[in-house]
Amino acid sequence: MKAWAVAAICAGVLLLCAAIFFAVAVVGCGGGYYNNDGSYRRATWKSSIAWTMAHPAFAAYGRLLLPWREGAASVTVPPMSYFWMCLTTGWNAGAVVGGVNFMIEREEAGGAHFFSFYDDEEVAADAEKADTGLIYIPGEAGKPFALVLPGGGMTSEAVAAEGFTAARALNAQGYPVFILFYRVGTQRPWEEQEKLANADLGAALRFVFQNAEGLGVRTDGYAVWGYSAGGRLCYLWGLGNEYGYAAHGVPKPALAVLAYSGWHEARFAKDYAAAPPTYFCFSKKDAVIGQEKVAGIEAYIAALADAGVRTQVRRFESAPHGFGTGEGTEAEGWMHAAFAFWEELLADE
Repeated sequence: MKAWAVAAICAGVLLLCAAIFFAVAVVGCGGGYYNNDGSYRRATWKSSIAWTMAHPAFAAYGRLLLPWREGAASVTVPPMSYFWMCLTTGWNAGAVVGGVNFMIEREEAGGAHFFSFYDDEEVAADAEKADTGLIYIPGEAGKPFALVLPGGGMTSEAVAAEGFTAARALNAQGYPVFILFYRVGTQRPWEEQEKLANADLGAALRFVFQNAEGLGVRTDGYAVWGYSAGGRLCYLWGLGNEYGYAAHGVPKPALAVLAYSGWHEARFAKDYAAAPPTYFCFSKKDAVIGQEKVAGIEAYIAALADAGVRTQVRRFESAPHGFGTGEGTEAEGWMHAAFAFWEELLADE
């Protein structure tokens, strides 16, 4: 056989393998949403993001589960499988799919609820407020609630990767959990987008406190629990300025959890004394936020100590940015240390 024919055959085999890989790993599966017994079908690593968004379990908020709602990603991400999306982002596919299925189970059992914290008049005046809301997963009576804020750089929101997974871990310990959908976008400067998200956080917590009796939640001892940009919002929430809890008319949280986030800023240094006890976990080699901001986290930890604010810190050598619950990385188990710190703070009240 001639060399060119051998080369052509090899090229064909490679193309076929690539096509099979693309079909199996990159493009996610669809299919029905119900098992033969009428129960909801669960997600797998092969399920597509679009399949999840259209799942009847998420009828009230499925459209908000698309991490990137603008630009090319809003078109290219929905057909992706969880395997491929997680491979390209560094998220743990097993943890993410586990979080999605936790929420499907809760929705199927009536153990999860979706609320809009802006009323119809407010949404009519600003249509973007329709892209907000709260998922509520009840917990054990008498346990304080956690409000989880996923990250995404204010341009997206990783609800499945950092919202559902956190809720699953928190709820397993009996904590009631709220997951916040806040406004994100790419068309505004960072600071302006940050202010909108901060306004959403304030409105959401006012809603929780105003409706606490009907929701059956304990209002004292609550925690704000944020990842990356969500951690940034938790950091701002603890300041003694226009971003902070007092300016929004909400009591101080018992704990702020800042996962790979929360760095010192000279312009806010005078406002740090108002901060709640804070739990930090981050990687020393976080390539996404960079070494300057990693050093800034260390500086903020020191500033809180100088201000007399209690902290607990978990530093990891090389865990990737976006490690979430830490599953499959050296950060695995960090949330249990945060639970213990929270309980310690509650016991000292």
